[in-house]
Amino acid sequence: MFAPNKASNGAPKSIAPYDFDKKDPGNLKRRAVDNLRRMKVICVGAGMSGIITGILFPRAVENLDLVIYEKNEELGGTWYESRYPGVACDVPSHAYQFTFENNTQWSRYWASGPEIQAYLKHTAIKYGADKYMKFRHFCEKAEWAESEAKWHVTFKKLDTNEIVVDTCDVLLSAVGPLNKWEWPKIDGLKSFKGPLMHSANYDTSFDPMDKRIALIGGGSSGIQMLPQIAPVAKHVDHYMKGKTWIPPFGMGAQGVLDRNGEAKTPAEELEAWKDSKVYLKYRHEIESYLHAASDVLYKDTENALAFQKLCEDHMRNKLLKKPEVFEALKPDFAPACRRLTPGPGYLEALVRDDVNFIPQTIKEVTETGIITDDGILREVDAIICATGFAGYKQHFPIFGKKGINLQDQWEKDIPESYMGLAPANMPNYFIFLGPNGGPGIGSTVPFLENGARYMIKCVQKLQREWISSMTPKSDAVKLFGKHTDEFLEPTVFNSNCRAWWRHNTNGRLLALWPGSALHGIYCLANPRWEDYEYEVKEELKGNPFGWLGNGYCTAQLEGNNMTAYLEDEFSKVAVTNPLEVKLGEGWDPAILYRLTSRSTDLMDPKIEEKNLEHLDTLRHDSEEVLPEQDEVKLSSVRFIGTIIAAGFGMIGASGAFALPASVLGVINNDIGPDPNYFWIGLVNTLMLSVGFTLVGRVSDIFGRRYFIVGGTAMMTVGTIISSQATSINMLIGANVLVGLGACAPSSVAYILGELVPMKHRYLLLGLMFLWMIPCVAFGPAVAWAFVLHTSAGWRWCYYLMTITNGISVIGYLLFYYPPNFKMKNTQSRMELIKSFDWIGLFLFTGGLLIFLIGLSWGGTVHPWRSAEVVAFIVCGGCVLLAFVVYEFFAQLKEPLIPLHLFRNTGWVMSIVVMSVAASCYYGFSIIFPQMVFGLYTTDTRWGSLLSCAGPASFILGMALSGLGRYIGKQKWQIVATSVAATPLLGGIACATVDNRATVLGLLIVGATFIGYIEGLSLATSGIAIENQEEIGTAVGVATTLRSAWSTVATTIYLVVLQNRLAEAVPDLVVPAITEAGLPESSVASFLEAIATGSFASVVGITPTVVEAGTAAYQQALVFAFRGVFYTALAFLIVNAIAALFFPNLDDKMTDQVAVRLRDIKSGGDMEQQGPTTT
Repeated sequence: MFAPNKASNGAPKSIAPYDFDKKDPGNLKRRAVDNLRRMKVICVGAGMSGIITGILFPRAVENLDLVIYEKNEELGGTWYESRYPGVACDVPSHAYQFTFENNTQWSRYWASGPEIQAYLKHTAIKYGADKYMKFRHFCEKAEWAESEAKWHVTFKKLDTNEIVVDTCDVLLSAVGPLNKWEWPKIDGLKSFKGPLMHSANYDTSFDPMDKRIALIGGGSSGIQMLPQIAPVAKHVDHYMKGKTWIPPFGMGAQGVLDRNGEAKTPAEELEAWKDSKVYLKYRHEIESYLHAASDVLYKDTENALAFQKLCEDHMRNKLLKKPEVFEALKPDFAPACRRLTPGPGYLEALVRDDVNFIPQTIKEVTETGIITDDGILREVDAIICATGFAGYKQHFPIFGKKGINLQDQWEKDIPESYMGLAPANMPNYFIFLGPNGGPGIGSTVPFLENGARYMIKCVQKLQREWISSMTPKSDAVKLFGKHTDEFLEPTVFNSNCRAWWRHNTNGRLLALWPGSALHGIYCLANPRWEDYEYEVKEELKGNPFGWLGNGYCTAQLEGNNMTAYLEDEFSKVAVTNPLEVKLGEGWDPAILYRLTSRSTDLMDPKIEEKNLEHLDTLRHDSEEVLPEQDEVKLSSVRFIGTIIAAGFGMIGASGAFALPASVLGVINNDIGPDPNYFWIGLVNTLMLSVGFTLVGRVSDIFGRRYFIVGGTAMMTVGTIISSQATSINMLIGANVLVGLGACAPSSVAYILGELVPMKHRYLLLGLMFLWMIPCVAFGPAVAWAFVLHTSAGWRWCYYLMTITNGISVIGYLLFYYPPNFKMKNTQSRMELIKSFDWIGLFLFTGGLLIFLIGLSWGGTVHPWRSAEVVAFIVCGGCVLLAFVVYEFFAQLKEPLIPLHLFRNTGWVMSIVVMSVAASCYYGFSIIFPQMVFGLYTTDTRWGSLLSCAGPASFILGMALSGLGRYIGKQKWQIVATSVAATPLLGGIACATVDNRATVLGLLIVGATFIGYIEGLSLATSGIAIENQEEIGTAVGVATTLRSAWSTVATTIYLVVLQNRLAEAVPDLVVPAITEAGLPESSVASFLEAIATGSFASVVGITPTVVEAGTAAYQQALVFAFRGVFYTALAFLIVNAIAALFFPNLDDKMTDQVAVRLRDIKSGGDMEQQGPTTT
């Protein structure tokens, strides 16, 4: 070998003179390995598959000649041809588009045909696919020439009837299975004198107004067409011999369900989706719905039977007016045996008086009408045949190896292809959506794109290795078909029904891929080359490795970039264990080895000690070491300043949740709508649940100042971002900071508790709870006042919290100087960092978050029995169990949660009582406002004020708990208040529309008692422990468990409410509104409207119906709320029992102070770390 010469400027010269002939790549000995031969590809069809070909092939295949022939005058395929009224996609628009070209402005969830056609045309022109297309060319036949290893394809120019023949190396069929439409086989059909048309060739000039129309067929096109023509036609005879299921919603309908069934895209979403990141996230969600695994597609499974019942109930309810239609339409096969079509308005059209559903067989067509086999003649003005397509047939003769015609091969045998792409005996021939080449459910677009990429890889192999032809082995084709049959046998697709995708009623399923759409995408990613037979070019015969050429690449021979591999994506390998350290004087580089090696005996101990000390200094040189002075008294500026900082922090922490929670709907309407807006409150709760323990424990170990200041500052940043949020996702992200940061200022039970004598803790905390009155007690009123009376609206909720949080941060920075790290520890930071329970932290936070997310999803985002909910709850529970086992058996110096705490019965029972009490409060804070607006008022101002009754009483009770020390006998205080609260709050189950004053009285007094229990228990959780150095951990764990149980209990309340409401509404509301005169066809829309109070869109609505329906719905709410409060009564009884084990702490009411604030004006370090007395 030799190195190329250098040019004068240092660049390598070309070495073209050395056996290289770029103009003759066929001369393999003089050819560079990457000097690829020219390839000609013909694609028949310019629909979606043809457009994909025109976009992807030129970008991937070098030296390519591409021609796309299309019989129509324009691209688009079926979306160009199908113009009948109501034509639409049955897959969500956001999933029925190319992966590389997002259309953020789909007008409807299931797009109309014209809108899809416009999108396809736009995309083809944008990416230059149209320049490869020739229109008005009808493919008549294709023949494989063995001697040339080329296809000869014959086309007729439809404008001139001229015959042209084109040749190619590779032939692609993009005509699709639903391309050749068929007239029904009915005697006399063509004798009809009026307009006669097929849905696939609909005459758009035809006006159905005031005409008698016969619509034949009940497939997708018939189902979509009837609701469009019935309202304008004089009369419609709908002939449908077969049976079909009409589901209540279409494929991937979650996005529509999230907006209460509205298929039209709201303007707010269109605006939000202009942000590409927001839209991409939404598209991920929609396509995830389509891909989600389910056993609903397998015969006789629980979900399949449940779905069938859902469809049956939906159809029966919609067809109540004509039960005979339901009986005629109801199939005896499972849903999805035939492709499901959403059919909005179809069932409603069937029960119209001017629509006649005719299940009889058509005997013949006359000049004026249709005669059925019962002899009845029904005269009509026009006939529309919605009778589908020829299905899986080869639409033009194609002669492959040995002259075998694929048409005959598929007619004689069952249509088969290898991997849905390549039939036997057809070299270099590939089909989009060939036999068993399409997904049974979901969007076909990713399938088509991946099929194109598969074909591209085949073309590249032919081109690169100088292969003349590749043909799938016959055995591979047969075995793929056998596997497909075995896979599809237990599925609902294989039920006994007539569908375009099967050979006959009981025959083979021809269209469906043996697996999910995602499964197919994966399987087609890399071809199995061993399943093909190959013929090499003449030049390679005798030397199959001749394609390796002259041993060079073109770049070497032409002096171009020879180091492109340095730009390759695989050269950018992510670092697995990054170590970033600050190097300085005294640093021995050997520490890098020491820190990354377990071979500790290889390092000099002196060097190790020196380096570790230096590393510790580098990592913590910003930590402030402050001297201690004489104790700071409770009347000092420093203590009062800390009280004020803590108070404003409590306002900020409570208000950042309570205020926005009251107006989440307003927020969602402003910067949404987004179905995920409930995460705004959820992430706040989740962060609080895990953060309380974390902040309490680490601040016990490392000192509180920086964690409290940092947490409050984090919350401030979160509220600032929240106030400027332009999308729900942005607000959710900001609330992660708010929730996690709020753990710090919310921890006043130990921030302040450890600073005062034990005997004053109850009183101090009781007084501190008063700081929460503005936001917790009157949160709904304050929030709605901002919405109704300020230009910034809901954003003032966060402006106000930013102000209070900022004051808190400044106050903590100026006045809060608890013992720092060096005062609390004799070990170095490095030693404590190494010994900290990182594994426990991971297991605890991960397990708790997963578990609580699962609970929060149940019955709201996903059904309780869904895989998502069950998986999260089970996985989260298992991880938490693993955490407990790990903490119990591992030998930990600094465990996340010291298990000896749980041996303290008084501490444990304070948590139990506090958690149950909190569950009542949190449940009522969510349920009672619904009761107010459901039973007592619809006025926003009055309703928001009434909703404050519970929270205000709760805060009052917490404040009164400050008297706990002076009353004494804390156990009996808890017992008494628990016993008193039980009948009061349980008595709210008697709520009716007419006893508002009674309910309010019960709630106010009962919530006050619950607040008293909560405040007393919270303070007790920090007093009952033996070692006050663990007060942060004790209170943190207590509040975490309190939050977790409150989430569980609140979930239970909501499930009870939803279930009982679902039980009561059909029994009470439906009879009331039908008796009041509402048509049965409008019942569903009335039930949807009653939740919003807007009945304008309900057909047949009258004031009488509204009055009757509202009154009945209120009775249903009474029934539902009664169940909730009965459930709460059970919790209250548990609380009363637990109160019997609550501790009496009178003996701890001493002058003992856990720690003292430092005065930074004096020097010296604190020597005494234990408790002191005043």
